[in-house]
Amino acid sequence: MSKECTVTDKFEASAGRVWQIRSASKKLMFADVRSGNYKIQVQFNLANINSSKVNDEKFLTFTQSIRRGDIIGFEGMLGRTKAGELTVFASYGQILTPCLHMLPSDYSGLTNKDTRYKKR
Repeated sequence: MSKECTVTDKFEASAGRVWQIRSASKKLMFADVRSGNYKIQVQFNLANINSSKVNDEKFLTFTQSIRRGDIIGFEGMLGRTKAGELTVFASYGQILTPCLHMLPSDYSGLTNKDTRYKKR
């Protein structure tokens, strides 16, 4: 882990829907996960994953199969990044339910109220 990150000794296990995926390299991926009223960032790093159960090939298959809208389960150490964002440094991850229909984008349609009322 990088020196900028602050990791606590709290172990977190949770699940949620993937809203955004960012791949930094083949061995490092970030996912923004939402569940209920909270949003948390999950870092999947090959160095943090339990190497006795997962090899490079399985890790790459897992990270490439995650899509926006999937429900994933993860567990790992809780911490904060340099920017202060709450992050779980995952030591395990699993796709619980794949998303069969793509989620709509964050675009919310017309923002002008007058035009929206005229077009309905």
